[in-house]
Amino acid sequence: MSPYRRNLLVGVTVLGALAVLGWMILQFGGSLAAPFAPSQIHVRLIADRTDGLSDGSAVLYRGVAVGRVDGAYLHDENQVYVEMSINKIPSLPGNLKAIIHPNGLIGGGSSVVLEAEGNKPEGELKDKSELAAEYSGLDLLPPQFAELATELTQAVTQFRQSNVINDADATIKRISVLSDSLQKIAGDTGTQGDLKAAIENLRHITEDVKRFSKTLDQLGDNANSTITQAHATIAKAGSAVDTLSHQIGDRLQQASTLIDQLNAIADKVNKGQGTAGQLVNDPRLYQSLVDTIQEVDATVQDLKRLVEQWEQEGVSLHLK
Repeated sequence: MSPYRRNLLVGVTVLGALAVLGWMILQFGGSLAAPFAPSQIHVRLIADRTDGLSDGSAVLYRGVAVGRVDGAYLHDENQVYVEMSINKIPSLPGNLKAIIHPNGLIGGGSSVVLEAEGNKPEGELKDKSELAAEYSGLDLLPPQFAELATELTQAVTQFRQSNVINDADATIKRISVLSDSLQKIAGDTGTQGDLKAAIENLRHITEDVKRFSKTLDQLGDNANSTITQAHATIAKAGSAVDTLSHQIGDRLQQASTLIDQLNAIADKVNKGQGTAGQLVNDPRLYQSLVDTIQEVDATVQDLKRLVEQWEQEGVSLHLK
């Protein structure tokens, strides 16, 4: 065998061996790595379409890869089944929904994004569970723009159905007619004269109001002055009342002192102390006073008789 044919045979053999090695890696690579891979559960997605999903596409939860897509196939004309392998640890909530989201504008790859219903995780995702999925498409704009567009569309529809435009046209026509009527009224000579007279009357009324306002201001000033004087008078009266109250208090104090003194004197008289007490309480003094009064009365009677005798007989003087 020539060297050329021998080298060619060796090259073909090496290429065949490499091809067989590559096929074996593809077929048995997952099985060989399975003992070292984390424990997983199998979950099925049910969607209307799965654009961009393929074997090995990422499965994300809160932005973290938690599994991969094993395959997708058409179940019937309305549903597509997507088989997924999800890491068992950490466990995912049971109330999940799936969104098939394209990875970008360029390229046809997509990912499966898992989200909790109501943003509140509940329960635990079990093996062989089935989840509903929807295809989101390319979100070039935030969801708020889509909601705003929907609301604007509804508002425009309601605006058209409410006949606001027709009503506005009718209102504009009525305003135009009213404007023409106002122009006719304003152009009338009699109306102009009435308006001038009304304006003149309004001017007079305004002047009267100004004068009345000045009068009110003066009355207000007078009232303030009167109130000030009244406050001063009340203050003086209060001072006088205070002085009188103090004087009455002094007089009452003096009367109280006098009554105390009278009570002391009466007490002494009752006890026979002093001249008055002895006079009131000693019966001998009383009897002596009675005898003295009787003697004085007898003397007065003698003097009266003597005077009467003198008047009748005259007075004789005996001079020695």
